[in-house]
Amino acid sequence: INAEYMGTLSECLFFFAMAGADAEDRPEASEDESAAAEEPSDSESDGVPADAEAATAPDVVKPAAAASKPAKKTSKTTVSKPKSSAPSITKPAEVEEWILKFLHEKNRPFSAINVVDMSSGAIKKAAAEKSLQSLAETGRIACKDLKKAKIYMARQDGYDIPDADKIQLLEAETTQFKTEYTELEKENENLNQKLRQLVAQPTDVEADCRLRSLEEECSTKSKRLTLLQAEAPAVDAARISQLELRYAAARVQWRKRKRWVKEMVDSICGDSKDPKSLMSELGIETDEAVGCTLEETEVAVKKSKS
Repeated sequence: INAEYMGTLSECLFFFAMAGADAEDRPEASEDESAAAEEPSDSESDGVPADAEAATAPDVVKPAAAASKPAKKTSKTTVSKPKSSAPSITKPAEVEEWILKFLHEKNRPFSAINVVDMSSGAIKKAAAEKSLQSLAETGRIACKDLKKAKIYMARQDGYDIPDADKIQLLEAETTQFKTEYTELEKENENLNQKLRQLVAQPTDVEADCRLRSLEEECSTKSKRLTLLQAEAPAVDAARISQLELRYAAARVQWRKRKRWVKEMVDSICGDSKDPKSLMSELGIETDEAVGCTLEETEVAVKKSKS
């Protein structure tokens, strides 16, 4: 009896432990599930305790219920078309009134597409074409058919057209205004040029500072020249004349030999080869290549009479 009692007790404890682990793994029960749990089971109503059924039930472990994930709501993004800046005009009478007023204000030719563009989208193309055609047929505006397109304009009989004398007077005034404008433009350019010259000139303060700086520089260089003249030995005039003659003769030889080399290289190359490539192969250096030219090395001396 004791062995059977101990076996039954150990089985109960094992199933109680498994039931507790299963409860921890499951999510919290809803109110409906908790209410259903509180109701007595069929086995209890029949007088059989639940612990006894658990003891006799086979060892089956139920998998934990997977947590339900909320469904993602996908919302479609709609791109709204930009609204026109002007309110839409849809009634035919209002469209005709707007077009008639517009043509009289501008008083120049327009096509149906131009009218639609100038209305900032308030008038549709079909409505504009229909209203323009209706206005032209009733004679309220003028129409010119150019085969590829129709041009509409306000009738000119309602405007004050000047006569020939008035036109001539207006042309004379226009010519006078053009002359005055040209003169004023020249005067403005002269004033701007004088202004630029005045702005470029230094002020009195800047001129005084520059003058003092030059005077100090001149004084310093004069003192240095005096010291050099006192310390340096005097050079004989004959020696100076001899050096000048040698310098002039050397420059003459420089020009001659430069010309001879150029003529020789040109004769060898002819039209078949580039003179620069031949001079590079022979190792001939030009004045420009070494950065020394006759003009840059010239010294102001008396020319030789020879």
